[in-house]
Amino acid sequence: MTDLLSITASVVAITTAAIGSVKFLYTIIGDIKDIPTTLGNIRSDLGAIEPVLQKVYIELESEDSQVLLIDDIKGAVKNCNSACFIFQKSLDY
Repeated sequence: MTDLLSITASVVAITTAAIGSVKFLYTIIGDIKDIPTTLGNIRSDLGAIEPVLQKVYIELESEDSQVLLIDDIKGAVKNCNSACFIFQKSLDY
């Protein structure tokens, strides 16, 4: 049980970081004038990911969470957060 709580807390922390990164990049990309199509597509994807991450976060925070495959979710959210962080660093922001 302790391991499950530890894993859940870890996923919540990573999800929180990913939400912040996604929101930041979504805003930054939206502020770029004459945005190329590729960045426009990335911004659109970020806009679609953010509400999903919010739902995962809310579900994980609830006492009767029914989130399955928590390890898979953790990996996916961690990868999302890493990709956003690398992109953010490449912009020197």
